[in-house]
Amino acid sequence: MAKRPYSQAVPDTALLIRQERLAVGMTQEELAERLETSAVTVGRYETGDRQVTVGRLLQIAEVLNIPPARLIRNGDGLSDEERDLIQHLRDNPVHRKILLSTLDTLKETVPQAATG
Repeated sequence: MAKRPYSQAVPDTALLIRQERLAVGMTQEELAERLETSAVTVGRYETGDRQVTVGRLLQIAEVLNIPPARLIRNGDGLSDEERDLIQHLRDNPVHRKILLSTLDTLKETVPQAATG
């Protein structure tokens, strides 16, 4: 049986590593240096030819200064917008408190759509 590339099992992770690296303006070589590995290895992570361990994903996220969940799409069923909103609310407790208060007010004053 032929060995199946890791990217076929988890296609998004490989692509997301590349997208997030490019989004911060980092080259494969720069990421490799920060991870203390080779650019070839980083390239293999990005093509899915090499499996990325959970520990390595955490290191990549730390180097790119992003939440680790950004490297795993649809693992939680959330859109990028929802993930960004959650992260913003976690980072800003005052905004979280205001939003929760507003939601409580909406629940009390705006009738919910009829179901059924």
